[in-house]
Amino acid sequence: GKVRAVRGAGLMWGVDTHEPAAQIVARARDAGLLVLTAGDHTLRLLPPLVIARDDLARGLATLEGVIAGGEGR
Repeated sequence: GKVRAVRGAGLMWGVDTHEPAAQIVARARDAGLLVLTAGDHTLRLLPPLVIARDDLARGLATLEGVIAGGEGR
């Protein structure tokens, strides 16, 4: 219920949230995850092309926790 939409191509994704993106970015940074904004309510996810599946899974799990309002770790 905290995500409005997800869109993307390849490894570049945008996540539209109901909460201001800057608040989520701050929590993600505190959890050790670098996420950018792409608007007031949009997160930009742009992992490196050579990311390992385990790292990607860990990052997505962290992001899920951060969006839910927790620490994400």
